[in-house]
Amino acid sequence: MLSVRVTGSAHSCPTRHTAMGTAGLLRTALSLAMLLYIAAQQPLEGSEKNRYRAVVQGRSRTARRGRHEALRGPNVCGSRFHSYCCPGWKTLSGGNQCIVPICRHSCGDGFCSRPNMCTCSNGQVLPTCNSKSSSQCSIRCMNGGSCAEDHCSCVSGFTGAHCGQPVCESGCKNGGRCIAPNRCACAYGFSGSKCDRDYRTGPCYTQVSNQMCQGQVSGIVCTKGLCCATIGRAWGHPCEMCPAQPQPCRRGFISNIRTGACQGNENANCSF
Repeated sequence: MLSVRVTGSAHSCPTRHTAMGTAGLLRTALSLAMLLYIAAQQPLEGSEKNRYRAVVQGRSRTARRGRHEALRGPNVCGSRFHSYCCPGWKTLSGGNQCIVPICRHSCGDGFCSRPNMCTCSNGQVLPTCNSKSSSQCSIRCMNGGSCAEDHCSCVSGFTGAHCGQPVCESGCKNGGRCIAPNRCACAYGFSGSKCDRDYRTGPCYTQVSNQMCQGQVSGIVCTKGLCCATIGRAWGHPCEMCPAQPQPCRRGFISNIRTGACQGNENANCSF
């Protein structure tokens, strides 16, 4: 009896312990696997967050840089969201202001001062500068004149070393002076394009003796032309001698101060 119980107990115990050991190992392995999975997931989530943060920060920097680099200045065309330099202008290297003019042609020894216009070394503003002639010219030509080898070549209507003197082809008479091409500024009492029309009035004298005017016609004040074309031998104050043959009209006729035509002295303007 005793030997049977002991033998049966000895065969059943190893089987129970083996089952319990296998279940423990499975639970341990499963726990380790869960821990490894959780540990593997944590760095991945952190990496995603870092990558998202970098993208957002990059976009923010790009937006700030875009706002900073918007074109500015007086020569900007387009809209607020699509701006560009107006034709003939560009920006400085690395800048955002449209302040640099563009010249189609070379400015030589001058510089581009506005679109397609050069300021040359002699001060002239031209589409292009001739380096050779500009460097050899030390004077400035006025009124559209051009300089070559320190000499001004003047346009029609001007003369002088600097082309500053106007030309009146017929001249200015009776003290008039040329103020523009073929335009005279006349002294008081004269008119006309050449200041040759005399409308001054004064006394008329019928006699001249020893270069002295005598025989003043009392109560009459006339132009020199009328006096000398009729009975006068001298006129005005101070006295001026009448020519031997009145010009441009013969005696008995006077020149119209407006038209220059000779007319009878009955149409003359005299004051009594």
